[in-house]
Amino acid sequence: LVSACAAGNPQGCIEKTYSRYWGRGVPQNVAASLVDFKDMCEQGMGSACDRAGFIISRGEGDVTKDISLANEYFEKACEAKSGNGCTNRGHSYKNGSGDPVDKNKARLAYLKGCELFEGYACSQMWDMAVATRNNSGNPSLPSQVSYLSRGCSLGSGSSCFKLGDVRSKGRYGVPRNPRHAYNSMARACKLGQSNGCYNQGSWLISGRGVEADSRKAIEVLLPLCEREKPDYQACNNAGSAAYRGIGMAAPDYELAAVFYRKACYFSGMPAACSSMIDMLEDG
Repeated sequence: LVSACAAGNPQGCIEKTYSRYWGRGVPQNVAASLVDFKDMCEQGMGSACDRAGFIISRGEGDVTKDISLANEYFEKACEAKSGNGCTNRGHSYKNGSGDPVDKNKARLAYLKGCELFEGYACSQMWDMAVATRNNSGNPSLPSQVSYLSRGCSLGSGSSCFKLGDVRSKGRYGVPRNPRHAYNSMARACKLGQSNGCYNQGSWLISGRGVEADSRKAIEVLLPLCEREKPDYQACNNAGSAAYRGIGMAAPDYELAAVFYRKACYFSGMPAACSSMIDMLEDG
């Protein structure tokens, strides 16, 4: 990276700076990396402007926190075609961070971020469209769904989840499409959206938009049940999947009991406790 940067390769320079920023292979020095990010920003590298703004906005590495200055760097990042910079600028306008709240400027920043392939900006565009709809009383938003479709295709889990939710319920004038909704939730899950995993797993039990499959449902719900802060509803649903045994050679009552017990004992969930009692009574 050092050689590449010395040879005038911009990507080599920014990777070298990130190595120092993260402390990868060299001692971590956030303040020194900020100097380099600022320098590359002045040379027109949008991603460097965005990172400079990020560091300043959080006061990382003993750098003085300055939200207004951070916004200046986010603005430069957006102007230099950094989708993430536009998204961060949109956040500042939307939330009034360092600047007065300006919903129109926020919308324009998110729109540019979405056009620059930043999926989360597309998700934010949808949220703003919904808010505008709620204020105007117009119930229809079908043309705005394109933001969610684009965001989902760009790898935004939140866009995929929102798209799945809209298609599942047939909301905002958008036709109901269970199959499309399931596919969107499955992609949201793959992208790390836990609520997408919950819906995907639960729909696999009921056969909502997809053929019911208990084994697959358990695979999807299990990580939610076993994480550090378990989703006990996911545990209960995994128990239901094992109990029903759809698509399995036979129901797995022992596994169902493991899930039901966890949901009952640790959260007091009535449904899980009731199921556990029924199983005990039935032997």
